[in-house]
Formats: sequence, C-alpha cells, structure tokens
Amino acid sequence: MEADIAFLDDVDRAKADEVEGGIGEFSAFHEQFGYYAEGVHVDTVTLPSGWAERLLRPELPDSEPAQAAFLEPHDLVASKLVAGRMKDLAFAGALVRAGLIDLDVLVERILALPDETQQSVIDRLIGWVESQRTP
Repeated sequence: MEADIAFLDDVDRAKADEVEGGIGEFSAFHEQFGYYAEGVHVDTVTLPSGWAERLLRPELPDSEPAQAAFLEPHDLVASKLVAGRMKDLAFAGALVRAGLIDLDVLVERILALPDETQQSVIDRLIGWVESQRTP
C-alpha cells in the first residue's frame, strides 16, 4: 500500500516534498489507486554502513531518465527495525517468513549501524532477530 521514495540528490528535500504532495498519503493518486508513496530523505533514515554500495540498480527503461535504485533487503529491514513502528515490524516479519532475509546477514547489518546508534537499540533489534529464528 505504501512505497518510500528517496532521492540521493535531494539536499533541500524539495523532491521528497513533491512526492508527498503529488502521490502521497491521502492524495488524489492515493484515493484513485489505493496506494501511495512517502517522500523520505536519506538523512532521516538510519542505515548500516556500506548501504550505498549495496544498492540494487535493475534496468528499468520506464524509469528513464532517472535510474531507480533499491535498498538491499537486509539494509532495508535493519532500517525498518530501527524505526520500530508496528507497520515496519510487520513488514520485516513478512520478509523473514517469506525466506527473503538471512537472519545472520541481518545481524551483521544491525551491527554495522552508525556508531551513534544506542546499544539498547542494537540489543532490541538483535532480540527481535532472535525471536524470528525457528527452533
């Protein structure tokens, strides 16, 4: 129902604001199609070190002249777990249950979160990962 869209060259956050206004939640687009985009700025998201080098860049001719890039799934889930909202946890859990996330790689990404990430947050995230392991 929702897609987060960020621009790597959006220093003044104007592009993210345009996404919100044009196709964001409660917009005419949302009402017509039943889904929406949330304009986010990469500075507002906590991501593991090295995330930019792991971006997935499939060839999507329909996106030209822009080049679409997607967070690698483990980076995405680590970021969603940091946010910790119910919808983020549900999304992360769905990816794990679908077999799209290797829990050991996810722990590595959690441990690669920025140094300013509090240890209590790291502990909470690793606890969540451990709760997803099947006995």
